Amino acid sequence: GFGGGGGGAFQGGHGGGGRGGGGRDGGRGGRGGRSTGGRGGGSDIPCTSEVTLVAELQPQGASGKINDIATDEAGAKLYVATGPVVRVWDCNTGAPLYEITVDLRAQVNALLIVNGHLFMGAHDPSPGGTTGIIRVMNLAGATPPGNDPSAPHYDLTQGHTGAIYSMVLVNDMLVSAGVTVDKSLLVHKFNTATSKFEPMTTLRGHTADPICLETMGSYVFSGGLDSSIRMWNMANGQCERVIDAQTNGSHIAHTQAVTSMIIWQWQNSPVVISAGLDGLVKVWGKTDPKNPDPNQDPLSLVHTQGGQQGGRQPNPCVYLCGFDDPNGKSVIAASHQVANELRLYELPQFKKRGMCWSQTKANRALITCIASHAIPGQFFTGDENGVVRVWQC
Repeated sequence: GFGGGGGGAFQGGHGGGGRGGGGRDGGRGGRGGRSTGGRGGGSDIPCTSEVTLVAELQPQGASGKINDIATDEAGAKLYVATGPVVRVWDCNTGAPLYEITVDLRAQVNALLIVNGHLFMGAHDPSPGGTTGIIRVMNLAGATPPGNDPSAPHYDLTQGHTGAIYSMVLVNDMLVSAGVTVDKSLLVHKFNTATSKFEPMTTLRGHTADPICLETMGSYVFSGGLDSSIRMWNMANGQCERVIDAQTNGSHIAHTQAVTSMIIWQWQNSPVVISAGLDGLVKVWGKTDPKNPDPNQDPLSLVHTQGGQQGGRQPNPCVYLCGFDDPNGKSVIAASHQVANELRLYELPQFKKRGMCWSQTKANRALITCIASHAIPGQFFTGDENGVVRVWQC
């Protein structure tokens, strides 16, 4: 099933399916008025008739761009990263529960929840404060954990020299993507003797910062600002596949930064779906998944969605998320930057399933991150104005 609940054809164990890219291009637009919500396509309704706005969650006090959102493994709590704070809500009631502050100078850019632990990727963006850290917190260590100093946690501080954009767990290895001196992925391995993750190795190959990650079995897929997708075998740390314009041609590969990826199971065959600042959503897999021929390329380009905005310029796609609707149909949500809109498609035909916006059609904010709900067809969005919304399709 989708990471974050719901069952069905998607997989991945880190919240909302995709990581990376959400709003990393800088802000667009300012703070607008609150939407009225509801159904339909009027100027004050933030969605088309196929989508319903269920609820709006606005944090108390100061807030800024939502950098990441994730649900816990039970689908009961929603974790929202904004500035130095991770705010926690009850997924079912929408009630605020507590807050976790990493560091008053920090920016928390990435969240991962797995095995009862919360991983928070953060960095200090102030002058001279460039070191990135991953804070690991045992969610069962205190009730609520919040800022309770008794909540067990520790920091991983080696390797990242700036923002951390994405994290995944493969077996007993934590892989993180973000700013490093040599553009590498960092790997930490869990030490059973100390019950902590410790530095293990780096995965070098990207020529610009990697910003999104996905997992498939013992493999990690990374997408970067260098427009490439790399497939890493975590059993030996080797990069076994590169998809980029130089290797595959610009008509096949992404031509701008790869911002988000999700994994989908189609006819019992895994498929990688990627998004990029070139405005394209690409599907990589076997061209004939029912054919048992072992010589089939498992990462052929089987579909490209999107293109030029009005025939003039790319409409960058900054985030992907997958979930299953109440009828068991697989749906992906793609956040696009030029029109600040979120588009919904039903797989595998990419049938249009509606659109929604943050704020209103006339006063939009970029949707920077998406996560699936445990309730089929429901999903969360966070935007650059600091508002979280719950939608139903």
